[in-house]
Amino acid sequence: LTARLTISNSQLISNSALSGGAIYGVGRVTLHHSLVEDNSGGGLTNSGGLLTLNDVTVRNNRGGYGVRNQEIGALFYTVGTVENNQSGGIYNGRASANLSHIKIASNGGSGIYSTGEVLTRLTISQSQILSNTAASGAGISSQGVGARATILDTQISHNMAANAGGGIFNNSIMEISGSTLDHNAAAAGGGLQHFGGTLTLTNSTLSQNSAGDNGGGLYIGASATVKSSTLYANRAEGSGSALFVDESELIMGNTIVARADMAANCANSSGVINSAGYNLDSGSSCSFSATGDQSNSDPKLAALAHNGGATPTHALLSGSPAIDQGDATSCPATDQRGLARPQGPQCDIGALEAGDVADLHVALTASAASVDSGEQLTYQLALTNLGPNSATSITLTNQLPLNVGLISTTVTATVASAISTTLVENGDCASTGCLRWTFPSMAAGEHLTATIAITAPATSGVLTNTARVASRTADLNTENNARTVWVAVTQPGSDQTAPGPVGNLTSSQLTATGVTLNWTPSSDNVGVTGYHIWVQKDGPAATPVQMGATEALSFTLDSLEPGTGYRLWVAAFDGAGNEAALSELAPLHVTTLAVLGVIRFVFNAPAPTESDTISITVSSIHRDSCVPQYDSHQVGQYEIHIVSIPSGELFCTPAEIPWSYSINV
Repeated sequence: LTARLTISNSQLISNSALSGGAIYGVGRVTLHHSLVEDNSGGGLTNSGGLLTLNDVTVRNNRGGYGVRNQEIGALFYTVGTVENNQSGGIYNGRASANLSHIKIASNGGSGIYSTGEVLTRLTISQSQILSNTAASGAGISSQGVGARATILDTQISHNMAANAGGGIFNNSIMEISGSTLDHNAAAAGGGLQHFGGTLTLTNSTLSQNSAGDNGGGLYIGASATVKSSTLYANRAEGSGSALFVDESELIMGNTIVARADMAANCANSSGVINSAGYNLDSGSSCSFSATGDQSNSDPKLAALAHNGGATPTHALLSGSPAIDQGDATSCPATDQRGLARPQGPQCDIGALEAGDVADLHVALTASAASVDSGEQLTYQLALTNLGPNSATSITLTNQLPLNVGLISTTVTATVASAISTTLVENGDCASTGCLRWTFPSMAAGEHLTATIAITAPATSGVLTNTARVASRTADLNTENNARTVWVAVTQPGSDQTAPGPVGNLTSSQLTATGVTLNWTPSSDNVGVTGYHIWVQKDGPAATPVQMGATEALSFTLDSLEPGTGYRLWVAAFDGAGNEAALSELAPLHVTTLAVLGVIRFVFNAPAPTESDTISITVSSIHRDSCVPQYDSHQVGQYEIHIVSIPSGELFCTPAEIPWSYSINV
């Protein structure tokens, strides 16, 4: 892994090779903000190396997969599109792949094909897998004894397989949570065919999938568990519109199985459905008879829609017999959307907990990046409810900067309810003073705008203004609930020349959620006062956001997302409020660490034996509470692979963590 290649803002088009038409890599290859298109031999191949993709589109490649990851390679792909590739979207063979915020669509083969044994790891989160076609496993095919696949908060929709598994074909150890499989089709297992290994399906929805034979939603041919999920309006022309169990055992709990189309909800062939209780069957074919089970009961579900969270769900209508009829001692801590369970005295049955959610979005801007002492500065604060439901008991707070004079506030709003405005100068607002607006409700789509005029203090410095919102209604996206802006206060008649760029901008101490930036001083005709830290997440719609200010020559960011690419700037400002323009500065690109990693030891003779030991020290975990777990496998006489296992605690086992090890042979 010593060879390194980094490509940014580029197009790799119409190249040709046997494999990896655009790039064939065995070392460390990184692509940012790039296009891989119309290549022959597939798009990108990573063989035993590390391939990192950030905001990369891979499309219209032929003679191979869009992205091929193999031979103990590691793939980290954050934000991007893989579409219209001739042989399939992403191939992961005897390797590890971590995919986040990816759209995989309209490929002429499986959207993702993951195969191998114990060293094969696939993790996909907050992504969309749409309209792919294949013989089996059109959306995802995961195969191999000991191979693992984890699917989180992902929609798998409108995929079509000629044989088995329209959405997913599984013959591995698979866990699915927070995900929706809808409108997929196959001869058997329209939504998912589970052929071998184990399957655990939690907080997920299977809706309107279809099979030409058996198992419209699920075809279960090996050990499986389904809990707190919803199977609704699936169709089979043979048996088991919702699910078909073939010579295996399915355990179900706290799950809705309803509105079969053509065949009955449940069917089996020498298989068994064991109820863990608190299931709801709109018919009687599932034969549920454990504690809390209901048969011949209409769950009263709304149509599939975006009800908050990453994936569409079926909301529970008023009067649904699923409400408060689950088991609070065994249901998950949240529902498919991330809403806390229970919202009432007991959990609700199914993937969704009845309860409103709203997304309150705060924006805050200043009329200028700098202001002379004693002069007027205007802040504009905007609050919008992005829905899907109304928010109640809203409190919007603007914590004013130190030593400013408040001139006026003006509020305009589409909010129907009365708005109360107060100036608070006690509690957490004692030092600076706060403007606080309270109102009883805010419907989805309503907004409020406040214009705040202040007088800058007499002394130079930096004004820090923070706005934040809270409500009684659950908000599943708290990242946009607060904003901060910084404005420099200068003395009248000061200079108008901005400082130059900083020198030698580098990163260190990279973790799953943060990084430390280091640089050498900028220069200015009068003198540099400090530095602003600007961050832009990878993605076509992202914009730079100021996330800090310092007078030092280093700054640590600690609230980034794992496995995500960012562009980072350090912009110097002076006492007059002049700041270096981002367009004139070179950004630093980093990718935070993800949750999966592989280390490979290759020994000289003699080969290690069972009595030999290998110890590993992990030195960059960001939380003391994190306890990593590992599988080790001797794959050859002189080669051992040690694979980190995501422990269920995010960020616990980041890739490329600094390994140190001692070997006693």
